[in-house]
Amino acid sequence: MNLRRPSLVEAITAEIYQRIKTGEYLRGQKIPSQKTLAQSLGVSPASLRGALDQLSLMGLIETKHGEGTFVKSTRPSLFVNHTMLLSDKNVTWELLEARTQIESSVVRMAARRAQKADITAMTVLLSGADEDLRENRVDAFSAKDMDFHLMISRASKNRVMERILESLKEPMYQLIMETYSVSPDSLEQSASDHKRILGAIASHDVRESQKRMETHLRYSKHLVERYYSFTEPNGLLERHG
Repeated sequence: MNLRRPSLVEAITAEIYQRIKTGEYLRGQKIPSQKTLAQSLGVSPASLRGALDQLSLMGLIETKHGEGTFVKSTRPSLFVNHTMLLSDKNVTWELLEARTQIESSVVRMAARRAQKADITAMTVLLSGADEDLRENRVDAFSAKDMDFHLMISRASKNRVMERILESLKEPMYQLIMETYSVSPDSLEQSASDHKRILGAIASHDVRESQKRMETHLRYSKHLVERYYSFTEPNGLLERHG
């Protein structure tokens, strides 16, 4: 199920990525000139340049001055902010799997190390999310959802973990926002989950905080599976209903 129509730039990006992925454009190979590629795809040079910028950010291509554009890698880098990540179902599932493993560890550290200021900041944030929920402000609620998880990473006092979560912010936020947009009833469940997670952190209950986070993320996976019509690739993730 498609939740939104991709932009032209995203569609071009996906097409070129598919050519790289299937071996039509090999690693180290020079791809057609922008003029030739734009004509073959039937798109404007400006739209093509936007797609090439995305592919460059993904680490898939590189431009060598005076020589042209070459395939740098056949696999996108996960640690960049780009919209392409969620167009590949397997990579999306890998994102969800990684998020579960990372955040399960992060929340345990936060439960041990969170200070009073961290708890206060998260409490204020969730109060604002409740107001967004009452006013049906899905976008604002989604943003606070993402911010809550980032606040937990900051409360862990582990800068490496914080940077990892921050690097995944854009695709995670996109996933959260689009899922909520087609499943408004899930906002209340998420709001309730967040309060339980915060309660466990505030009590410095390491085991309970991990349990609450994993329950929350299992629910998120269920929503993705249900509304994106995804199935688990290669048995990577446990099935859940």
